[in-house]
Amino acid sequence: MNPRTRLLAVMLLALFPLALAPYAGAHITVSAPGAVAGRPATIEVRVPTESGTASTVTVRIQLPAELAGGATATAPAGWRVERSDVTVTWIATAGGAPAHQAAVFTVAVDRLPAGTFHFPAVQTYSDGTVASWTERGAPGLELEHPAPTLTVGGPADAGQPTPAANPTTTVTATASAGSPAASPTATPAASPTAAQTDEASSGTLWWVVGAVAILVAAIGVAVAIRRRRN
Repeated sequence: MNPRTRLLAVMLLALFPLALAPYAGAHITVSAPGAVAGRPATIEVRVPTESGTASTVTVRIQLPAELAGGATATAPAGWRVERSDVTVTWIATAGGAPAHQAAVFTVAVDRLPAGTFHFPAVQTYSDGTVASWTERGAPGLELEHPAPTLTVGGPADAGQPTPAANPTTTVTATASAGSPAASPTATPAASPTAAQTDEASSGTLWWVVGAVAILVAAIGVAVAIRRRRN
């Protein structure tokens, strides 16, 4: 194999992770925009259809024990919802979520405590394929089918109002003998909010770009090998 052929082969191998990584990252995710620990919240479940030919027709999630008692699930147009003690199942009534598209479902909870919660999910496609998103691992560990996870921050003062600052008032402290020291003022920390992750449409775009790049590289390798034989 001449140097040019070897170079093209290396390029072809290097392009495979580029093409497959965005596709593999299109997992089911959960988020709670604007949520504050200890208060009612709406949890959003985003379900991308990773298949290029089939639609998502059924989604079932298991609710954490801390949330199941006060949870109310709703179904968007074209779906119906079934509820058990600890699970919520959305069933398509009008075709489901098409290939490379995403469906978003909501679950309202009476109180969202602080902590990290897992929502094991099972996704069923119109062609009978079943994807189980149930794996758990240490933070940062890459999993093939990770369970959707929601982390809610919650300092003890999350429910207390933050005092407003007065920009026109200046206070000067004068030290004198026998006077008590001025006590510091603590500013409550802002409560973090959960953010949504990957979009099915952007993952599809990068997958297509990677696939085209692989095709071009493969053609180059074939041409180089043919020239070498001639």
